[in-house]
Amino acid sequence: HVSASPWAKGIPPYDVLPIVMIKDPYTWMSSMCRHHYTAIWLREEGHCPNLVSMWAEGLRFPVKVQYNSTHATFHESLVGLWNDWNEAYVNVDYPRLMVRFEDLLFYPEEVTKLICECAGGMMTKVFEVELDNAKAGMKGHTGTSDFYDAVMRYSNESLRVDGYTKNDLEFARQTINTDLMKAFRYTFPD
Repeated sequence: HVSASPWAKGIPPYDVLPIVMIKDPYTWMSSMCRHHYTAIWLREEGHCPNLVSMWAEGLRFPVKVQYNSTHATFHESLVGLWNDWNEAYVNVDYPRLMVRFEDLLFYPEEVTKLICECAGGMMTKVFEVELDNAKAGMKGHTGTSDFYDAVMRYSNESLRVDGYTKNDLEFARQTINTDLMKAFRYTFPD
């Protein structure tokens, strides 16, 4: 978000083209279990994404995201964070490009070419997919996937909801923004 970036202060939103990556909410929440970055929420042992408690009926887990020492956001749950973050980019009055992570993963050359064209550029003649872990050695990215692992994870429907309890799935179905799901052609698990 423009307001979250100190270097962006004073830059009119119409002078840039934000390119926003959106991810399937179920795989995104699972990913947040592995790498929560600056998001903080209570997680019960062996239960993640921990949308609702396994032990206390009706107990939900709010999420705080601490961007820096002066800027934090609060969300009703991990689902709420996904909703709030993506709604904030959908509901703007300036141009932006939203790209599904899964499209970039499975069709990298085609999607990159379209992004370049949309931004007024051209793709280079040689397109290479980074097969190794592009974030290896970077702070906060220990254990991230390489290209092969990512394709295997995101193409496996059963891994999409791995770790979710029946109550987590029910809560997610009730609270995920269905307009976002439809707009980006994501489906609810069976």
